[in-house]
Amino acid sequence: MSKSLKELIAQLKSNAQVVGIVRYGRRSPDDNSAGGDFDLFVFVEERPSDLESIHFFWGDIPVDLSLRTIENLRRNEPLSYIDLVLKDAEILYDRIGQLSQQITTACERWERKQGDLAEHEINFNRFC
Repeated sequence: MSKSLKELIAQLKSNAQVVGIVRYGRRSPDDNSAGGDFDLFVFVEERPSDLESIHFFWGDIPVDLSLRTIENLRRNEPLSYIDLVLKDAEILYDRIGQLSQQITTACERWERKQGDLAEHEINFNRFC
């Protein structure tokens, strides 16, 4: 049975721990075609300190789900270099109504602290 990405988002929204969902990458929630993965940041109330991301299949679609908290956005440096993509990401759900501002402020702070990363540095940090 095929599962839609909109169903995944609806299930995440229904979790009381989830305060925000942010999409990055090329695949939209409307795209259930074969090929490519679905990239998400899910902001939760509490995140285990040893868990940053989960990689799984939703039906036939690979999903890269990075777990973060609002506190992670208040850090002087990003938790991971992949967090820098938040600058151009799309907010799909914002229970607290402040996620956009929190992300903008964090990305501005992080850009002042970080130089531009080469594509291979971003990919190395993401997959290691």
